[in-house]
Amino acid sequence: MTGSTRLKERPIQPLVEALNSLGAKIEYLEKEGFPPLKLHPCTLIGNEIEISSSISSQFISALLLIAPYLPNGLNISWKDQPVSFSYVEMTIQLMKQYGVEVIQSENSLQVSKGTYQVTDFTIPADWSAAVFFFVMAALKTNQSIHLKNIKSNSFQGDEKLLDWMKEWGVEYKVVDDGLVIICKRIPTRDFEYDFTNTPDLAQAFAVMAAVSNRRLLLTGLSTLIGKETNRLLALKTELEKAGAEIAITHHSLEVRKGIRKEFLDKTIFNTYDDHRMVMALSLLGLSGTPVVLDDISPVSKSFPNYFDELGRMGVQIP
Repeated sequence: MTGSTRLKERPIQPLVEALNSLGAKIEYLEKEGFPPLKLHPCTLIGNEIEISSSISSQFISALLLIAPYLPNGLNISWKDQPVSFSYVEMTIQLMKQYGVEVIQSENSLQVSKGTYQVTDFTIPADWSAAVFFFVMAALKTNQSIHLKNIKSNSFQGDEKLLDWMKEWGVEYKVVDDGLVIICKRIPTRDFEYDFTNTPDLAQAFAVMAAVSNRRLLLTGLSTLIGKETNRLLALKTELEKAGAEIAITHHSLEVRKGIRKEFLDKTIFNTYDDHRMVMALSLLGLSGTPVVLDDISPVSKSFPNYFDELGRMGVQIP
């Protein structure tokens, strides 16, 4: 198993160690702890495991998904503070939807042997993608946006943006086929949010604060360092090109001063082969000054028609 250069820089050792302790035979082909990997035929027989949960929630979700098919089920525990745990909770809810019970305690999850049951399930619209349209509503006051097929009370942790965006002045109304959102005004106070469970929202919030010149402290961002790019460093680099003042640590980003429009029309912004950097940086155009992005193709990873939707909203795209 291998992938792009960036994928081979993303740590996978906790998951490999967990699977090997259950009976898997996985070896590293290049750098220890990172892809590419070689997987040998095996039989998984273990039923209890402790795993680090401070790097990625995906490790726990991966183990949960195979747990019913282990001979004795699986008990997963951890000692450290889990990150992005809302995605684990979404995995649990979907497993229950398909007939597998997960017993959850403070630092462990227990899954008995079983099988998934066939059932109909409509995949809901993505709250991680919706955040960019909430930011558009915030930055284009008095313009309503109709988001189809998105519903509150979903399994998705990123639905938290409803509460946070309300603090930014964005109100929403539930309609039969989704939500209608509109912003009357952006409050003038400073903001601080903990994104430990919602890291996919962070880039949009950072750009929103920079464009609206609002001081914003974003914490709980340690996982952003190991995504498609180091998103903390990428945000700092690109927003500072636009004249903003940004401070970062290994787990936080602070927007101290907003962008300056005169910096925008003579700058090419890099998107780092990262779909969320493309969508986040596109929001700089809501300042009223055109922006140039070096590559918009990465949006195909999660939102292929993103720029088509912007065009439908009246955004001019060459």
